[in-house]
Amino acid sequence: MERLARPHLVFLRKEEQSVLINPGSADQVEIKVIKIKRNRVVLVVQAPEGIKVLRSELLCQTNNQQTPESTGPINVERVKPSNTPIVPSVQPI
Repeated sequence: MERLARPHLVFLRKEEQSVLINPGSADQVEIKVIKIKRNRVVLVVQAPEGIKVLRSELLCQTNNQQTPESTGPINVERVKPSNTPIVPSVQPI
């Protein structure tokens, strides 16, 4: 595991569990684990229109003068927000 330069929160999540950023505010972001299969995790990020969400490897490539188009297709799907209330769940490690 890569050593982090500054303190961070580390979450353990199972399928259908999520993490909230700025909960209850107008710019709330939810990151939800949809599926875990072998070494891949499928995440859904729900964020307001004005918040940019970008995979970190694309940001690094963009900073190195490559464009996101040169990295191949990106699977991004816009989904309607659900009407299900978001209830954070905290579980001890």
